[in-house]
Amino acid sequence: MPIIVRAWVLLSTLLVGAGWILSAFHQLNRIGYAVFFTFAAIAIVFCVWRNRWSARISFFRGRHKLLHRFKSPAPFLFLMLASLSLVAGLTCLPANADSNAYRIPRVLEWLGTGQWHWIHTLDIRMNIAGCNFEWLSAPLILFTHTDRFIFLINWISFLLLPGLIFSVFTRLQVHPRVAWWWMWLLPSGWCYAMQASSDVNDSFAAVYALASVDFALRARERKNITDLWLSLLAAALLTGTKQTIIPLAIVCAIAIFPALRLLRAHLTSTAAILICCLLISFVPLAFFNFEHTGTWTGIPANTGSDAMFWARCQPDSPLWGIVGNAFCLPLQNLEPPFFPWTDKWNGLMQHFLQTSFGSHFASFENFGYLRRSMTEEAAGIGLGIVFLIFISIFTARLCRRMIYICAYCAGHRFWHCWFSWQKSGHTKTRGNWGRIMFSFFHCCWPCRDILAWRDGVGGNGLA
Repeated sequence: MPIIVRAWVLLSTLLVGAGWILSAFHQLNRIGYAVFFTFAAIAIVFCVWRNRWSARISFFRGRHKLLHRFKSPAPFLFLMLASLSLVAGLTCLPANADSNAYRIPRVLEWLGTGQWHWIHTLDIRMNIAGCNFEWLSAPLILFTHTDRFIFLINWISFLLLPGLIFSVFTRLQVHPRVAWWWMWLLPSGWCYAMQASSDVNDSFAAVYALASVDFALRARERKNITDLWLSLLAAALLTGTKQTIIPLAIVCAIAIFPALRLLRAHLTSTAAILICCLLISFVPLAFFNFEHTGTWTGIPANTGSDAMFWARCQPDSPLWGIVGNAFCLPLQNLEPPFFPWTDKWNGLMQHFLQTSFGSHFASFENFGYLRRSMTEEAAGIGLGIVFLIFISIFTARLCRRMIYICAYCAGHRFWHCWFSWQKSGHTKTRGNWGRIMFSFFHCCWPCRDILAWRDGVGGNGLA
């Protein structure tokens, strides 16, 4: 698994960096990508030649272990879930509204002009939204002449989640038996499973967050500078995916900080890595946003009456933004797969917005709105996973450590709400805020599971 994750982080770095560099030289085309791929192939052959024996032994051992693992029910069910997602992605056309509105069109525009450029349009998302996902999809569209294979970015990221979750949790002192269950349960949440076969760009960033923390912990444990460099690259890729999840880089920074002393002995190489980090992070886009709009987020203070509705969504005050999102986030995560009473519920929400208290949330996009059935752009972690979490917390409470768990969960929920107000690049009061928080979900579990295990209940169940 570490080899595959390393390859994915390096491939992402190559593709994102290639997008910006080729754009600078007006060579965002097949020839430009062919040159980059040639150099990448030479580098891969050189690395394989230097590590041919260890890599071969590691591959065969990993394959045998992988085949044996899927004999258990939980891994087998995850394998079935991944297989069904692959079939769905190959047989169904991508139909996400945001992808069709600005993600895919702006990639086609860049490829048509041979470079990234500021597009003059009323839909400012064409310019200001994070574009790392688009840089990964650009070669797929360029060489296949279709958008049918964009889902592979999400699908590959989905396959990497279990191993990363287990590695991070165990390195945070979660008992392996507890981490083993959660490594299969968390990726099966609605938000991850449904987006594995789609071209939505919400859930795949979770891999970069987990990889950054995992490599940072490995670097501290093994005193390996290469792992620290990979951690920095993964954190940079995370920030360039969406401005809304930039605060998650704080978690990566906390994990990276204890291992920074390793950089002293490799200053020249570290300088090159830091330049790469700046190139693949949110920095290039923030620069162009500031140049064209006057703000690094790309959303001017006054967007005008002709701007799209989402760009004008601003809470009446930070307090009401926090309160509103504190209500919407649990609501979307507790939504069942099928909710037949959506008309009555949405009608009650509309009536609530007409009251004096509800008027504070009128700036929200579809405040409290629920759909009749689950969709990938609106799904949260899922009612089933939330139910298991409550069971786990209740079990931990029996061990008289609930005060610490509540303090952690309350603090974590506060940060969710605070980031929903402070988030940049998108609306301040989006209706589907649950899907934007996909990359944050995995941060909730390690502390709770550590407390549960230390009280002696972790080895017997999910808690």
